[in-house]
Amino acid sequence: YREHLEELVEERTAELRESEERYRSLFDGVPVGLYRTTPTGDLLDINQALVQMFGYPSRDDALAVETTGLYVDPEDRERWRRVMEREGMMRGFEARFYRHDGTIMWVSDTARTVRDEQGQVLHYEGSLEDITQRKEFEEEIRRQKDYFEALFVNSPVAVVTGDLEAKVSSWNPMAETLFGYTQEEAIGVDLDELVAADDSLREEAVGYTDQVRNMGREQSTTKRTRKDGSLVDVELLALPLVLAGERVGFYAMYHDISERKAIELELRRQKEYYEALFVNSPAAVVTVNREGKVVSWNPRAEQLFGYTQDEAIGQDLSLIHI
Repeated sequence: YREHLEELVEERTAELRESEERYRSLFDGVPVGLYRTTPTGDLLDINQALVQMFGYPSRDDALAVETTGLYVDPEDRERWRRVMEREGMMRGFEARFYRHDGTIMWVSDTARTVRDEQGQVLHYEGSLEDITQRKEFEEEIRRQKDYFEALFVNSPVAVVTGDLEAKVSSWNPMAETLFGYTQEEAIGVDLDELVAADDSLREEAVGYTDQVRNMGREQSTTKRTRKDGSLVDVELLALPLVLAGERVGFYAMYHDISERKAIELELRRQKEYYEALFVNSPAAVVTVNREGKVVSWNPRAEQLFGYTQDEAIGQDLSLIHI
């Protein structure tokens, strides 16, 4: 009987040893960090992936560390503990941890509580995934988003985006100033109904919108209507909006050139005024450049000197007998 019992014990021991080896092989073979820790933060067991993740020289070195000291923000540990006590498990808890060399990494923690038959907490076990690259990528995306939002908000020209149905999807502060519609009034409304309400502009505006929605490009000097019905001179640049190779809408930039147009009109009026004075002057008026060549020759000069304007312009004034 004793021999039989000893054989059973040996077989059972061998089975347990084999089971332990299979467990350890699986435990150490998975590519994510696995751990088991006491409620006070002492590590009971970790796998090789976790040792490598935190950069410790050996498993024993890592086991000697209290988990509470690994958190960059101690409050994260407290939040983790409260959730575990209340829920008994958690998924995707994100926190920053110190590596062995003092550098910081982001980790995603999924864990569960293991209790005894009386409901007392025996330990926690879970897995850690290094998400540092993902968090850095998300941060870069956020910075780029903030950068382009700042460009959009602070742009000195009106910037508008629209969807494939030409409904306004964004409307920057300068668009509010230029056209008189608030962002709340503009978003969701057909763009051409807002800024090309005048019948004389509608056909042109709809044509431009259709062209851009069909992957075209429009750049022109035109007019658009404000909320009060007045017309404003603008330089328009409109382009299709393509994200990840997919056409999702368009964006348009409107530069208010009313002041420039007013200056151009005034210069044109002054030019016409002085040209009228020049042409109708009762006296012969001649202008020359620095080389002494005739630049202008008014009708009275033709009458007085006998040379036509065509004959005089470009000639050396000293060679013309006047």
